[in-house]
Amino acid sequence: MPMTIEEIRARYKECAAKLRDLKTQIEHANIDFQHLYLECPHPDKHYYNDPRDPGGAHCEDCGKVW
Repeated sequence: MPMTIEEIRARYKECAAKLRDLKTQIEHANIDFQHLYLECPHPDKHYYNDPRDPGGAHCEDCGKVW
């Protein structure tokens, strides 16, 4: 049986709320990474030369790429 308009609207609200919550969790995780990058002294920082990103670097310890 197909969903009614009311069911569709209710489901839409549920999905939208879930997506907002997930986006918030992702934002918090990104902030946690930023704090981690600030704390890491990057002792194993590797430089690389990629034509798309000349002079780039990557830290094996914290995962920061710049």
